[in-house]
Amino acid sequence: MQTALGIIVGILVLQLIICSHELGHFIVGKKLGFGIVEFSIGFGPKLFQWRRKETQYTLRLLPIGGYCRFVGEDEEDDRPDAFNNQSVPRRIAVAAAGGVANLLLGLVLSVVLVFGWGDPAMQRPMVGSVMADSPAQAGGMLPGDLITKIGDADVVTIDDIDLSQVAVGDVLEFTVRRDGQDVVLPLTMEMNEEHQRIMVGITFANSYIRPGFFKSLARAGEITYTAVVETIKALGHIFSGHVEEVGGVIAVVAVIGQAAATPFGAFLVIMYGILITANLGLLNLLPLPALDGGRIVLLIVEGIRKKPLKRSVEGAIHGIGLICFLVLAAILAVWDVIRLTGG
Repeated sequence: MQTALGIIVGILVLQLIICSHELGHFIVGKKLGFGIVEFSIGFGPKLFQWRRKETQYTLRLLPIGGYCRFVGEDEEDDRPDAFNNQSVPRRIAVAAAGGVANLLLGLVLSVVLVFGWGDPAMQRPMVGSVMADSPAQAGGMLPGDLITKIGDADVVTIDDIDLSQVAVGDVLEFTVRRDGQDVVLPLTMEMNEEHQRIMVGITFANSYIRPGFFKSLARAGEITYTAVVETIKALGHIFSGHVEEVGGVIAVVAVIGQAAATPFGAFLVIMYGILITANLGLLNLLPLPALDGGRIVLLIVEGIRKKPLKRSVEGAIHGIGLICFLVLAAILAVWDVIRLTGG
């Protein structure tokens, strides 16, 4: 049951990210006066549809994507609102809007994360569990205790806890907040044989500090920026030949599903959502055929030449790119299944 629920959550999160991408194209296209034939959520047979003015809105059976189809996008059309009859800057704006929408979604998810759960970089030193036969258990530490001091040093986040200068046999006084009162617990440090280092013997609860309003907004921006930077680094590793961690749609859904099944599933799902939407946004802006970035490059070439490429040439470029991406998606799907099944 949990596995099925996790898969559903994974699919829904991925669908949200893809729909936000297509919604970016749609909103900017509408604002700039582009004719739009259809805005579809999902692929396959139609489940529900309605028409407003000239645009058909469709909900389809398979929740694995979506699309925004413009008038005259891939064919000649004499209508003044046809895609290819618009100016180059307008078409570039529409092409770039999908990736930008993904980055904006990352920012929105970051705001939800910080306001709803707290700053991921500021984990509170609250005890989640106490290991058996550990200094923490021997000293009387309990789940739910909030560590506020070690000796005379204040502890605000888990990063304030430093045992690097502690020796076996040292007695440290941990001040914890328990039921609204401060309790001092003397803990005698011991060597953990399994990890070969001194450990208190606790895990921390999934509890984070919520900054003030403006600080939270700033942190949301920083989290989104970090996701973008990490995506760029990952792309650099991939293009330099390090493809071990590359995964496809199946792997993405599996990772989100596994996160959803943990005790702090919502927190992790949002974290993964931020990374994945930044990943999709930047990937689509790469200057490769069939991607938004590839279309932007061709539009820049058109602007420099003062005339468009032949539609047949442009179609062939994107068609070849699409075939390559479909082959890559199939290979990644097989790779994902092999890794997930331990084959």
